[in-house]
Amino acid sequence: MAGLADSTRWDVLVPDVRAENVLVREFGISRLAARVMAARGLGDPGTASRFLHPSLEDDWLDPEGIPGLMAVADRVEQAIRSHEEMAVFGDFDVDGMTSTALLTLALRHLGGNVHPFIPNRFGEGYGLSVAALERVFENSAPSLLITVDNGISAKEEVAWIRSRGIDCVVTDHHEPSDLVPEGVPVCDPKLDPENPSRELAGAGVALKLVCELGKRFGEDGLWRGFTDIAALGTVSDMMQLIGENRSLVSDGIRKMRTSARPGIIALAATAGVDLSGITSDELPFSLVPRLDAAGRMGETDVAFDLLMADDSITATELAARLETINTCRRDIETQLTAEAMAKAEATFRGGHIIVVSGEGWHEGVKGIVASRLVGKYGVPTLLFSIEGDQARGSGRSVGQVNLFKAVESTSDLLTRFGGHEAAVGVTLPVSKLPEFTERICAYMDTLPAEAFHPLVQIDTCVDLAELTLDNVRQLDRLAPYGQQNPVPCFLARDVTLANVRAVGADKNHLSCMLSNGRASVAGIMFHCPDIADLLTNDSVANVAFQAQIDEWRGRQSVKAMIKSFVPARACQALEACLREQDKTFVADLYATCDDELCADQARTQLRTQADREAHLDALAENRRIWKQRAAQNPEQLEQAIIRALIGDNPLHDSQRAVLSNLRRGRSVLSVMATGRGKSLIFQVHAALEALKNDKASLLIYPLRALVADQAYHLNAMLTQFGIASAVLTGETKSDERKRVFAALDAGKLDIVLTTPEFFTYHAA
Repeated sequence: MAGLADSTRWDVLVPDVRAENVLVREFGISRLAARVMAARGLGDPGTASRFLHPSLEDDWLDPEGIPGLMAVADRVEQAIRSHEEMAVFGDFDVDGMTSTALLTLALRHLGGNVHPFIPNRFGEGYGLSVAALERVFENSAPSLLITVDNGISAKEEVAWIRSRGIDCVVTDHHEPSDLVPEGVPVCDPKLDPENPSRELAGAGVALKLVCELGKRFGEDGLWRGFTDIAALGTVSDMMQLIGENRSLVSDGIRKMRTSARPGIIALAATAGVDLSGITSDELPFSLVPRLDAAGRMGETDVAFDLLMADDSITATELAARLETINTCRRDIETQLTAEAMAKAEATFRGGHIIVVSGEGWHEGVKGIVASRLVGKYGVPTLLFSIEGDQARGSGRSVGQVNLFKAVESTSDLLTRFGGHEAAVGVTLPVSKLPEFTERICAYMDTLPAEAFHPLVQIDTCVDLAELTLDNVRQLDRLAPYGQQNPVPCFLARDVTLANVRAVGADKNHLSCMLSNGRASVAGIMFHCPDIADLLTNDSVANVAFQAQIDEWRGRQSVKAMIKSFVPARACQALEACLREQDKTFVADLYATCDDELCADQARTQLRTQADREAHLDALAENRRIWKQRAAQNPEQLEQAIIRALIGDNPLHDSQRAVLSNLRRGRSVLSVMATGRGKSLIFQVHAALEALKNDKASLLIYPLRALVADQAYHLNAMLTQFGIASAVLTGETKSDERKRVFAALDAGKLDIVLTTPEFFTYHAA
């Protein structure tokens, strides 16, 4: 299967069989669902119960805990009771429009005189721009302006509003900067780094304000009527679905399933979605993109009015208009994708980033198209639209590349920029674009290759026979899915691909049957790389996938939504060229997790605390004896270590020469063929450094297979000297990492074995 191993890196979670058994027994869930929860650290019964039964009654925190919220509520309450005219000022993304809608509806219910307003993406831009505010004041005469999902960095704009004699209160959820407005109530959970509500979306913060206002007007349950709208904003803004957000989205989904809100019913109908069974992971592919399309195309009012609609006729008309807008968005996106792909193909020469630009490229779809290029080329992409002497770009990243930091390194060239690790917006003079491209390419060239590889979290390994309809259905108990609670991803080892064929209009999706000889499951991989090779390949693979239930003509079956393939073993041609004694080594290179590699080591681990304490006492005594010998006769110590590692076999001349130089404190470069004993040199020198000089050593091996193999030999051979060693790789559990780092800091570890990837990220 050579050439078919994509660049995706897998992070296989460590199983917890004890916790899995507890979950099955306590909650009656399937073993597959329990295994996923246990691997994700949800094995404690109390934690598991809260996770499996998300409840706003239990999880929704008092709004009073959010910085500034009570002051905002005071001013809004005053405006309602005094019948002041108010304006709610939102944003053109889905979080912004849902925040605006739910707050407007709630304020009107409480008797408020309120006008909603959302800026136009084209001409007015994001936030409290003067152009947008002038339009607000042309169409209304508010004495109070309330921001939602924006305003935390609008210090100058708020001052301008106040200079006109208009009060302002700010509600937002973005990170504060040095531009926080002054002299007005400002509500943002991120004003307090420790605030437990800091993961709320803008819609969540607006809902907190409604919750507080409802109490003050004797309608404590008012806010519960808007959880469906808030859920749309929360999911669209990709907020972490833990704690309050998990319960909010869960409640919102339940409300949608029995929704009487005309706008959501009409939206679902045009999207072809059955609301009675809607799930959180469906929203980003059904309802949310249609609402988002309105903002991207500069027609946010259509989506906003749909959310506000109170009769089915109006809602149906607006949903139809929104579908037309979304179709137009797709057409423009298709055209721009073709143009951008052509430019990329003409200029991309295998570097670490793509930068393309074009005259008049549509502002609203640049980010989506950048994502398409990322998907094809596997590197970060920046796509610029040129208007006059300005270039406005949207960028999307890949793997662990922090695109914001990369752009920030060129800040002296930029008019403005913003965003986060995965997505950025950039504006600069067209004349600076060539220099920007050169510098950001140079920046990317300094990053390690591993940073560009997508990382897929694997929850657990499965036998295909486990993927029954009942087991897959029970995974729904882990929903709602989203950030910090993704759809479970499984790993099936040693499966063959049968009935392989290309499907879809462009024949770029792979349909197949996964089989392990005993069970089989239908699978599909959308936008499959290397599809031509896979169509003619019958080797064994390890496959990462999500499982879902498919329904066709009334029949249900399990389908594997494939994320990536990797070879499960070396090809037969390679094995034919190997000596018998090398085949095990090569097979280890294709092993996929530390559990597999360290199976023998795991069986010898000490099981009880008493055993461990006795073991540590023995280690300390061994160490004391050998440190004494090291001081008296270092040469005898070296000979003893060598004998422990290879018996009475003689050293190679190269090994002897390297060790001699290391004894003299010289830096040594030695090139040796496979099997010539490089590891013996590392281990002998590390043991001597530990016992003679109390120095720890870091041994870096290129593959986890080698790390695991060497760890086994070190633990087996050097314990008699009191040498303590540990393994740190990408699959080391967080608690174990903390323990190893602490032991290293305390001088209680002599040897740490790791990989280049782990070392690069944790060198400090």
